Amino acid sequence: MEHANPYQSPQSEITPPSEGIDTSSPFSPSGRFTRLSYLAWGMVVTVAMYALVILLLVTGIVAAETFTSGDPFAPYQSIPLVVLYLAMLVVFFLFAIRRLHDFDASGWWSALILVPLANVVLGLMLIFKAGTEGANRFAPPRPTPGWERVVGIIAAVLIGLAIALSIISIVIAIFVASQQVPVQ
Repeated sequence: MEHANPYQSPQSEITPPSEGIDTSSPFSPSGRFTRLSYLAWGMVVTVAMYALVILLLVTGIVAAETFTSGDPFAPYQSIPLVVLYLAMLVVFFLFAIRRLHDFDASGWWSALILVPLANVVLGLMLIFKAGTEGANRFAPPRPTPGWERVVGIIAAVLIGLAIALSIISIVIAIFVASQQVPVQ
């Protein structure tokens, strides 16, 4: 009969993940997100955040004139908004980590969210870079449910429209500015 040595160092399985399915929570930093899952969950969290902001304004917990009034206690009404935005930032960091894991990159790259201009490059990579086929060092692939596909496509279309409208408004502003006659 073999007896385990109590002084032996612990052993663990260190093989890469098997070809399975990633079933981790979307709010967990471990696991992977496809492009459409990333866009879908980002849109769900953004819509929920705006709904909470509207609820805070409607219920009077946060006054609409919080930042414009001369009341010295007005800034304290913005505390719920600050907490809400910090919670949203944490969730978006988690989503970025999962998306980075999908193309076999370390989640530490998500720190670039805080670096101006680098965050634009990171955002474009998170949206456009394809994930690795099969299991990688972080997790097996995560299937994209049907609702995530639909919401992700809607989010992609809305992002495209926002970019197009921004470019159009910049062009119009430049055109209008160039047509004005200088005052003498």
